[in-house]
This record gives sequence, structure tokens and C-alpha cells, in this order.
Amino acid sequence: MVHRGVSLPPLIFLMIRLLTQILVVIMLRTQHVPFFQSSPSRTLGSALGLMSVIGLALPYIRPIASALQMQRSSLDFYGFLVIILLGYILLVQVIKVVYKRLYNEWL
Repeated sequence: MVHRGVSLPPLIFLMIRLLTQILVVIMLRTQHVPFFQSSPSRTLGSALGLMSVIGLALPYIRPIASALQMQRSSLDFYGFLVIILLGYILLVQVIKVVYKRLYNEWL
């Protein structure tokens, strides 16, 4: 069976990159722990949430998926994605703490 279109690795890379870039905005905008000590404004949170939903939904929207020749990823991928994003959040938070200790201030 031959599949034509965007293979899964580029699609997976697109989703991971999109969500990690959104996390950069959330994580680096404050010196506090995001989601617990500080949350984004409604406007920013809504915009970032909408971008995340659209990015994750692209392969499931038939006209767009067929036009871009996207394939759907397996459910296993989404579990892997959650692990990657949690690791990313932890890493960024550790780097923020180290930066604040070195320079005694946040950006």
C-alpha cells in the first residue's frame, strides 16, 4: 500500500514545533511558574489556545488535509506529544530558575 502526501514525520514535527513555540510564549512571559503562580490574559490565553486547537485539528479537517495531503497520526503519537511537552515545560522552568539566580532578575 502506497501513501501519497505529507508523511508523518513532517506532520509530527509541525505539531511539536507549533506547540513548543506556544509554550515558549507562555513560559517566558513571566518570572513566576506559569499556570500556577501566573496565568496569561484572557486574550493571550484564548489566542494561544485557538492556535493550538487549529494546529492539532488540521489533519482531521478533510478539505484542508486533502489540499495539503496530510495524513492523520496515530493515537500513540499524542501520548508521546504530551511527554515531550511536559519535559519541555520542566526544562524551560529549570533554565528560568538558573537564569534568575545568575542575574538576580528576569528579562
